[in-house]
Amino acid sequence: QRVPRGLANLMEWAVGLLRGLVQGFIPGKQGDLYLPYLGSLFLFIFISNLLGLLPGFRAPTMTLSTTLALGLTTFVMVQQYAIRATGLKAYLKHFMGDVLWLAPLMIVVEGVGELAKPMSLSLRLYGNIFGEDNVIEQLMGLGINKYIPVQAPMLLFAIFTSFLQAFIFTTLSTIYIASKVVHEGHGEGHGDE
Repeated sequence: QRVPRGLANLMEWAVGLLRGLVQGFIPGKQGDLYLPYLGSLFLFIFISNLLGLLPGFRAPTMTLSTTLALGLTTFVMVQQYAIRATGLKAYLKHFMGDVLWLAPLMIVVEGVGELAKPMSLSLRLYGNIFGEDNVIEQLMGLGINKYIPVQAPMLLFAIFTSFLQAFIFTTLSTIYIASKVVHEGHGEGHGDE
């Protein structure tokens, strides 16, 4: 349809919001290059988080293996985006720093810093969802014994935090990409040159 209605309108609105978020950090058309990955990341995390709210299911994001896979995938994508945006020579030069005789030390420091980012993304998501799902499980145990759904308020809050955690992971991933592909004084970065 030319004028979307219902679910199509909602999806178009959501894509517009995500595009606005990405272009807030990566200006212009360059931001659209990263929208498919970041949109997929957001949807996967949000739906995974919501699965934990269904009776008998656990959120895939409450396991460290899933969140580490998300963090490592983001790490690999960011490195690939950085090489594409700046070129291999500039990418490698970034790790060596400005002072040549400090290059061996800087390579180690930059390498550790790069590896810390996917770990931070992974552990943040894992800890929040794991804690939230455990609280819901404990509250369900209390409710079953007394036939009172004491977990109901937490379930409503968990819907909000499921969205929030997906949004935070996506925003941090966007900032991580922007730090590698957007360069001060070059407008929209090297990706458009």
